[in-house]
Amino acid sequence: MYLRVYQGTGKIVVTAPAGMKIDRVEAFVRSKEDWIGQRLSQTKTSLITLDTLGVAEGDLVPVWGVQKKILYRRNNHNRTISDDESLQLNLKSQDGIGEARSLLLKYYRSEMRKKIPDLISTHENRMDVEVAEYGIRKMKTRWGSCNIRARRIWLNLELALYPPEILEYVLIHEMVHLHERLHNKRFYRLMDRFLPDWKNREKQLKRGLSSC
Repeated sequence: MYLRVYQGTGKIVVTAPAGMKIDRVEAFVRSKEDWIGQRLSQTKTSLITLDTLGVAEGDLVPVWGVQKKILYRRNNHNRTISDDESLQLNLKSQDGIGEARSLLLKYYRSEMRKKIPDLISTHENRMDVEVAEYGIRKMKTRWGSCNIRARRIWLNLELALYPPEILEYVLIHEMVHLHERLHNKRFYRLMDRFLPDWKNREKQLKRGLSSC
């Protein structure tokens, strides 16, 4: 028998030979109680990232800070996602975890593309700046970046996991760089002016998203 605790969700799965009596499986699980407790404790303190998301059916994933259960539907047509109280992944019959993950990342990207243009439009006039172009990509060490000369802003795809106000905070941070390149006193005065609660949003982002 084999037992696994999924780090992303805390879900416990036991693999046993076909036909094995349930009392033997239950005894096996009871014998592993201490180990399971340790793994669940570790899971509670782990942080969710795009690379650690569980994408199996039944797993929970965050969408704009709201946990949603993944459901699969098999078909022979295009891969799509339906978003309601749950996330229904419409997959081809032969698809596996790799295709499910790719579809989920594509969905996160489309969600960000729905929100970013309106946010830019809302803040450009009042901040007296112009964003010529924006892009979305996975970034390991930054939440955003700004090419001041080209007036181009890049945003981390992982922001789609967080509440929308976190995306707004990172975007405004990068837009302030169009006024001030450095993180100096002037930069933070502008942050206070354009987003008075930016420090609270920054703390929330630094805390990250817990998996449980």
